[in-house]
Amino acid sequence: MINIQQPRETSLMMQTMRFRSILYNKSHVLRTNLPERFETVYSVRSRNHDKSLISNTSDLTIDIL
Repeated sequence: MINIQQPRETSLMMQTMRFRSILYNKSHVLRTNLPERFETVYSVRSRNHDKSLISNTSDLTIDIL
């Protein structure tokens, strides 16, 4: 059986690799065509406690004793 999706996936992978080579290589000719990176600063309010969320559980049982 022939996998028809393979050429498309390979093409996407090659495009991703090409883009990364442009993005991370400072001397790449096409890098000057990319927009400048910018830092996103989030204004996050401080927490009123030092508690953290519990991990996901499949049931919600509470052990009292």
